Formats: sequence, structure tokens, C-alpha cells
Amino acid sequence: MGNHTAADRTAGLVRVLADAGSLAFGPVGIAAIAPPEAEAFAEMRAAGPGATVHAEWLLAHGSPVAQVYATHLLAAWHPARAAALWTRLATQPGELSVIAGCSIAPTTLAAYAQRELAGLQA
Repeated sequence: MGNHTAADRTAGLVRVLADAGSLAFGPVGIAAIAPPEAEAFAEMRAAGPGATVHAEWLLAHGSPVAQVYATHLLAAWHPARAAALWTRLATQPGELSVIAGCSIAPTTLAAYAQRELAGLQA
């Protein structure tokens, strides 16, 4: 067995989020199984602000799905930045699918970010 460090584990989580094809935060489908990206997101969130550099990398270099995961992480760790982060994404191109339970909802990155921003302002 290899000797895996916390840095190795974090790098693996970043890869999962970078490769995510859809956005899910919990169990999905009839079997209610959490997809790898939902588990990676939860583990990254639990890692706390020490993983900020990894979330920043996802935000700068990731797909629209990775950018949303990164923004959720950064907004959770740094609430004062939340509005600016979602405002930035609200101007970006891209499409993604959001999975909740057994539902898959296609949306745009801008529309998703605008909904999150509206939630902050409510």
C-alpha cells in the first residue's frame, strides 16, 4: 500500500471536482447513491479554508460545473466574498446539469449564479 498524504487526498478531490459532468450535492437517482463529485465536494468543504487555494484553482481553470463547486466552497469559507463570487459567475458562459434526487435540470452557469446571488440578497 502506498503512503498517501493529505495533499495527495486533496489533489484527488480536486481532480474529481474538475472532471465532474454534473452538479450534485447529495444522493441521486432511485438508488439514492451519492456520486463521486458530491462526496468530493463534501470532503473538500469539511477540509475548510485551508483548501482555498484548490478551490481558487477550480474557479480559474475548471469547467462550469467545477466553477460552481468552487464558488460554493469559497462562499462557505469566506462569506464576505460570496456576492462577488456569484456576480462574477453570473457573467460567464457555459452550461451545466443540476441533479437533485431523480431530477436532472439543465441550466446555464449565468442563470445558476443569478439564482444563488438572489438567494444571498433575500
